[in-house]
Amino acid sequence: MAALSTGLPAVAGNKRPDGYCGQLYTLGDAVPQDPARVFAQLVAIGYREVEALTYANLTSALRRHAANVGLLMRSAHLDFATSTDVSRVFDVAHRLA
Repeated sequence: MAALSTGLPAVAGNKRPDGYCGQLYTLGDAVPQDPARVFAQLVAIGYREVEALTYANLTSALRRHAANVGLLMRSAHLDFATSTDVSRVFDVAHRLA
């Protein structure tokens, strides 16, 4: 959560980061610990879109929490390089979409 208060000071004062998509990896462990709170705070400072990571088993929960506060998941980091099951990678992408 510290990243929300320290990493985005210019945006926090502006309250309209139009054209910006919040990259969830920049928020570290805050997202898997409390995605609902993180997403609500991102919306409060003006974000409308986020770029997701695949947090273990949180894929469906991330999508649900984002939708609950009106955030769009515009893109995601997916691991094609080390995955041995490409269909699983596409399944994750589908659940985030």
